[in-house]
Amino acid sequence: MAMAEHYLEASFSFACTDAELALLKEIFGAASDMMSGIVAPAPSPKILELFPPEDEDDLWSGLGTIFCDAYFPDFGARFEAGTASIDGVGQIAHIYGTPTFQPDPVATVIHRCCAESLLRAAIGFEWSESCSKPREGEFGGGWCAIFADRIEMHSTSEALSAALGQSAPSDPPHLERDAWTEYPAHPLADWKYQIANDDTRLGYRDWIAARVLGEPHDTAGDTDATSPVPEAPGLYLHLYHGRKDPDENLEDWGSEGPVIGPLAYVHTTYMCDVKFAAAPDVMDRFFPAVMAEWCARGLSNVAGPLCDWRLTIFDDYVEYDGIYYGDWTVFAATPSEVDERFAKVAKAA
Repeated sequence: MAMAEHYLEASFSFACTDAELALLKEIFGAASDMMSGIVAPAPSPKILELFPPEDEDDLWSGLGTIFCDAYFPDFGARFEAGTASIDGVGQIAHIYGTPTFQPDPVATVIHRCCAESLLRAAIGFEWSESCSKPREGEFGGGWCAIFADRIEMHSTSEALSAALGQSAPSDPPHLERDAWTEYPAHPLADWKYQIANDDTRLGYRDWIAARVLGEPHDTAGDTDATSPVPEAPGLYLHLYHGRKDPDENLEDWGSEGPVIGPLAYVHTTYMCDVKFAAAPDVMDRFFPAVMAEWCARGLSNVAGPLCDWRLTIFDDYVEYDGIYYGDWTVFAATPSEVDERFAKVAKAA
C-alpha cells in the first residue's frame, strides 16, 4: 500500500498588547530552542506565573504540561511579531504552521498570555487537514474560538453533520456532542500523546470512535478447550551490529542487540525515528525506565492495550541501552520461532 502524507495547517493573525506580544515571542522562542536541543533562556517572572514549574530544576516544565509530550514542546507553528494594529493600539501577532500545526497548545498559550486582549474581543483561528492521497475521511479541518473564560474547538465534520441533520458517522452513538467532554475510558492524555508521536491525526472524538470500532471482541470462548491453540505470529524488531561508541570503527560485525516484540506495528519516519506499539508487558521488559516514568506521571497508557514508543535514529544508528546499532530488521515469527532462531545465534557467538 502506498504511503500517504497527512497535513494539518493554519495561518492567522490577531491583535494583542505589547506585553502579550513579548510573552508569546518568549514562549515560541523557548519552545523552538528546546526542540533544537538548545538550552532556553530562563523564563521571565510572568511566564513562571502563567506556567508554574512542575520541576524546580526545570523552570520551563510548566510550559511542557500543555503539550502531548512534555519533553517535546512542539507547536508545529512559527510566531512572528507584526506591525501596530489597525487602531494604533498594541501589536499584531502572526502564527502559522505546516504540516503539523498543533491547535491545542497554540490555543492554550493564547488563552493564558492574552488575557487583557480577550476581555475586549475573542480570538479565533481555523486549520485545514489534508492528505497526499485521495482517501475518504482524510480531508477537513476545524476552528477554535478563544474567549476570556473558555476555549471552544469544533471540526468541519461536526458542522457538516449538523447541516445534513445527522450525527457524525465517526462518532460512537453513546458519545455526547460536547467538544470539551473527556471520556474516562479514553483519556485525553493518551490521545495527546499519540498526536505528539504523530501516530494519529484524528480529532479527539474521531480517535475514540476508531478505538471503539477497532476493539476486538472477546473470542476466548470460541476455541474448543481440548484443541491445541496454535501460536500466533507476531512482529519483531531486531537490533544488531552494535557498538558502544558511534565513532568506533569495527573490523568485524558488532554486537547482537535485543529482539523487541511482539509489536503491533513498526514505522520509520524520514529516518528520524523508529516508531512502534507494544503491549505493556513488552514495554516493561524492554523499556522499564520509560514505563516507570509513565507510571510516575500517571499516564493511563501504561495499562494498555498498546503503548506507543520510538527509538531515535542518531547519525544512522539506533541507540538502545547505551549501545548504538547500525543495523535493524523487522520480521514476523511465532514466539517459539524467535526463541529457536536467536538461541542458534547466541550459540554461534
